[in-house]
Amino acid sequence: MVSRCAGRRTFTLRRVKKADTLHATAVSMPPKPRLLALASTYVALFIASGCQEPPAPERPLTASPSERAQEACVSRSHRDVPYAGDARTRLDVHLPLVPRDQPVPWVLWVHGGGWAGGNKQSVELFALRQTCRGFAVATIDYRLSFEARFPAPLADLRAALRHLRAHADDYDLDPDKVVVWGASAGGHLAALLALTEGEKAFDRPDDRHRKVSTAVRGVIDWWGPSSFSEFDADFGLRCPQHKCHTCEGSAESRLLGCEVRRCAPRARRASPLTYVKPHAPPFLLQHGRDDCTVPAAQSQRLAEALRAAGNDVQLEIIPGARHGDGAWLRPDVMAAVDGFLDRRLGRAPLSQTPLPVPQAWRAPRVPAQPKTLLR
Repeated sequence: MVSRCAGRRTFTLRRVKKADTLHATAVSMPPKPRLLALASTYVALFIASGCQEPPAPERPLTASPSERAQEACVSRSHRDVPYAGDARTRLDVHLPLVPRDQPVPWVLWVHGGGWAGGNKQSVELFALRQTCRGFAVATIDYRLSFEARFPAPLADLRAALRHLRAHADDYDLDPDKVVVWGASAGGHLAALLALTEGEKAFDRPDDRHRKVSTAVRGVIDWWGPSSFSEFDADFGLRCPQHKCHTCEGSAESRLLGCEVRRCAPRARRASPLTYVKPHAPPFLLQHGRDDCTVPAAQSQRLAEALRAAGNDVQLEIIPGARHGDGAWLRPDVMAAVDGFLDRRLGRAPLSQTPLPVPQAWRAPRVPAQPKTLLR
């Protein structure tokens, strides 16, 4: 917010998200001692509040990734749409710049956060840029582990997909062209969604669309767990000081409601590896070689099982990449995602010419490194 008052100094008020406090900084302030500068901050707030006329709304000094995407690539959005009966079960749908009433292929984004945190707004960083390429993007909130145990988040994801498919005409979505994409805990849930198609035991009792299919055209699984029981063993010597994931109090144990190493049946039930079978949808598995939160061997296990069952799987182990760090915005990583989506969904027709990717998502120039690529 910028406050302008005739005959008075101009001050800029800027909200700093991390501290969640207001900082007032004079646009032009001569050098003063720190104490006097601090006093001027409070004077600025006082003067700004005493203006006779409210200031005209102005563009923020810096636009968030979401705001930039809205301006560049998103034509309209449906926000906080309830898809089930719980307070948290809400979804957003962001549509690209294509004519109305033209069904478009779409991506269903599933956030991470150790099944205990995160929200649908994380779509802004990674997946929302797909609207610039002509795809719609849906993103959901699901019940977290302090609210409900497994399979609650999977049941929510299934209900959300069914809701979107049942109401595809309302959102201008193509009901048959959807790829599910998740990161970390979201990758785990995305893999489970694809592999448990037809498993009625994972349905919500209040799902009004239980007859609607949960099939997807493909899965993008970023650094997601695949086998809870082997979690700790898969770290090997690469991460000697890793956290115990099978012990009491771990994120996985909280999700299951029991210590992973003491409740093997529950651990198997929550592991995507358990449900691998022929005719699964194609998978793109991407994992950082230096990930010490979820070991890369978890993705390797899933890729091997999928391949052994005769499925289409692409595994990329990214050298130097860790769990959710800046490497995941590298052009070569995003190019693999874009290529997978194009193969599985086709390119949605844009209104005029392809739109540029907003600057917010352009990764820093990091020298591309060779990947371990298995198909």
